[in-house]
Amino acid sequence: MRTLQSQAGWCARAQWILSVGIVALVAGFYFLGYRPSSTRLADLRMQIDVKERELVANGQKTQIRPALELEVTEKRRRLERFDKQLPREMEWGQFMNDITLLREQSGVRNWDIVPTGAKPDETFVEVPIDVSFEGDFLSVFSFLRQMEQMQRLTRVRDLTITAKRDNSAAAAAAAADAAPGHVEVRLSMNIYYTEK
Repeated sequence: MRTLQSQAGWCARAQWILSVGIVALVAGFYFLGYRPSSTRLADLRMQIDVKERELVANGQKTQIRPALELEVTEKRRRLERFDKQLPREMEWGQFMNDITLLREQSGVRNWDIVPTGAKPDETFVEVPIDVSFEGDFLSVFSFLRQMEQMQRLTRVRDLTITAKRDNSAAAAAAAADAAPGHVEVRLSMNIYYTEK
């Protein structure tokens, strides 16, 4: 039979072992459960903050999207306008066909076109052309506008538009029948092609 003193010693040792076990369990829980979870939770909160900031920044960026789309559309339109062709050969026949078609569509008359000689450059050849014609102002305007919209690269160097007047008696009688706004046009222009 155990004595009271041995039982008290045994209980003291049991309490001590139990205390060490509880401390070990609490330390194990802290180091193996709570601390990793709280570290992971802090990382997740930091990621949430970063993502929220990115969301706000992206929201601000999308607000300028309509303005950017309009700017891109405008730049594409301007690019198409200036995206002219530079043929590899002079293609005089094709150019004459295009100009003749424009002339017939617009209704200008007394047509004269004269190439004045090619001027070669390092990258292209420039062919100056002198053109003269006449017609009412709206026909002339229509012709010049259509010529500007041609796919082939052209450049107008000089343009002179004068009201048509003739002081002879026969011309005065004919001019009385002519519509007002009849003009004569002298146009100096260049067409270009590459030799490569």
